Amino acid sequence: MNSSDPDASSLKTSSQTQAAGTPTPERSSSQGRPCRESCESEFSSRLIRPATMNERLRDCDTYEEKSRLLRDIIDNNLKVAAQWARTIRQRVEAL
Repeated sequence: MNSSDPDASSLKTSSQTQAAGTPTPERSSSQGRPCRESCESEFSSRLIRPATMNERLRDCDTYEEKSRLLRDIIDNNLKVAAQWARTIRQRVEAL
């Protein structure tokens, strides 16, 4: 997530509306780093990016290979996103 990411801005907006002094996902975590930064470094490296996907697709010769590859990429990214969401939820609940 970067600063222009709509999810990042919605997280920031929701945390800004919390009462003063209440820990927010952006200000604290169990490791002492902001949760957003911690989760981002933890999970974003496991996402398959469009540039990587395009490189892999160029290596496919058949429609079936491309289809299988795309399913695998989507499956991977959905699993990573679900794990990321669970981690964020657990960290927020722990605050």
